[in-house]
Amino acid sequence: MAMNGCYRRVTTAELEVLRAEPLALSAFLAPPGDLPPPIDRHLDIGGAWQAIHFLLTGHPWAGGRPFANAVLGGEPISDEDFGYGPVRFLETEQVAAVAAALETVTAEELLSRFDPDALNAAEVYPGGWTDDAAWRAHLAETYGGVRDLFANAASQGDGMLLYLA
Repeated sequence: MAMNGCYRRVTTAELEVLRAEPLALSAFLAPPGDLPPPIDRHLDIGGAWQAIHFLLTGHPWAGGRPFANAVLGGEPISDEDFGYGPVRFLETEQVAAVAAALETVTAEELLSRFDPDALNAAEVYPGGWTDDAAWRAHLAETYGGVRDLFANAASQGDGMLLYLA
């Protein structure tokens, strides 16, 4: 089973409700009737999550903030396991800090850090990294989506939910 990195923008009011009522989280993230979340408020970066984190921080699981908050940051909203751990949240100020930090790293700069041997040595998911043009293109496109999501969320004063599913 694949591990996908997922994001969901939340308003301050939505985040307050979810923090007070964490049982509402499942319905919020997967609404009844299989309705998809609004396209501009949700992002699934598939299996690229740990590689992007590693390329931003130089670490597979840790790293300095605000870059570490871009993929693996935030505080758990509850103890509920949502696939591969709890859903975590970033408040509006943290989202703005991540957006500002990501703005300083272009996709080209991120890819200049791409070293398949280093990714494999650090056991970065999904493993088996090679210097493949398709991987580079996928990481660049996916990173662009993360940058855009954080920029849009910051411009609207939104928070963010992050989780692995």
